Amino acid sequence: MLPETPSTPSAADCLDSDPGRLLARLISVDSVNPDVVPGGAGEAAIADLCGEWLAERGFEVHRLEKRTGRPSLVAIARGTGGGRSLMLNGHLDTVSLADYAREFMGPFAGSPMVVLGRVGIRLHGR
Repeated sequence: MLPETPSTPSAADCLDSDPGRLLARLISVDSVNPDVVPGGAGEAAIADLCGEWLAERGFEVHRLEKRTGRPSLVAIARGTGGGRSLMLNGHLDTVSLADYAREFMGPFAGSPMVVLGRVGIRLHGR
């Protein structure tokens, strides 16, 4: 089972490279899309966490925020040769937990649901 993590990670926590703990930390940050759920937290906190994590690993990080509370990140890992480039794209917002039973999902409380399955351990968050 993965250790519990705080809902608002500190900059020092961002140094952790363990994939399971990093995923648990990402899931624990409330990033509900305010365009879908009025009053949703938005992506500011998750952008802060991701930006700090990437910067600590040598990425050049640019924060774009056309709308307050709805930032996007562009992170660049500069190469040393003239080879091809790779671009990864994702999103920072999540959906609301309003339709989920509280006893099964508690990611914002720092305890994402861990499921033991046939293939191994799966960590779920919305």
